[in-house]
Amino acid sequence: MKNTLILEKRRTKIEIGKNYSLKRKIRCMSFNPIWKQHQELDMLKDIKLDYNDLWIEQQGKLIELYMGDKTKPCGPRFGQSPAMSNILEEHKSMYNAAKKCSKHGRALTAGLGLGLVILYLAKMRKPKEIVVIEKEKRLVEVLQDKLIQWFSTYYPQVSIKIIVGDIYDEITKHGTFDWIYLDLIDSPISEELHKNAKKQLNKHGVYLHQGDLDLSIDNLVKLLDGRDKLMCIGGK
Repeated sequence: MKNTLILEKRRTKIEIGKNYSLKRKIRCMSFNPIWKQHQELDMLKDIKLDYNDLWIEQQGKLIELYMGDKTKPCGPRFGQSPAMSNILEEHKSMYNAAKKCSKHGRALTAGLGLGLVILYLAKMRKPKEIVVIEKEKRLVEVLQDKLIQWFSTYYPQVSIKIIVGDIYDEITKHGTFDWIYLDLIDSPISEELHKNAKKQLNKHGVYLHQGDLDLSIDNLVKLLDGRDKLMCIGGK
């Protein structure tokens, strides 16, 4: 009987492995199992932000924040990458950054983006306080009420404060932190900001910043493929 069970398991595994269309369908239905469990995307539905130089586009479950000139063709296929989106690679990056935050500490992040990293911090029950620095006031106005309401409902144990300002000016004004993450549009980050951020760390604190974007053909294809999958998944 034991040998029969083992054989059946192997056979099932082989059949699923051979059926590429089934694998692709499963990937499309659950583009990110970690994030799908959180259901935080409900908070991001139907965000209204529409200016000539700052806007959010939504199609299916794809949400993209753009900064630039809206009169020009937008999107990575036209050589213009969104400032933030909810594609799988963004989730992985934010999730991995949030994992390095210590329990019950103070966390600081800049900028706000779509708020993914602070939602991951809260879901992991990591910090007791999160301070967000974002220089784009219009983005804060659109997301702030949604985020604060979401936190008060689902994560009341986590204090969140969103400050409109430039991280270069604000980095030394809010005390010390156990975790600092800088995810800025402006790249590269200046050496002065790196030094000031490290000075604001508590003992054993962690400082993180966005790495240089790898524009290899393989990675670009993966990003576009993941983006296309999200566009095909209904958002309602």
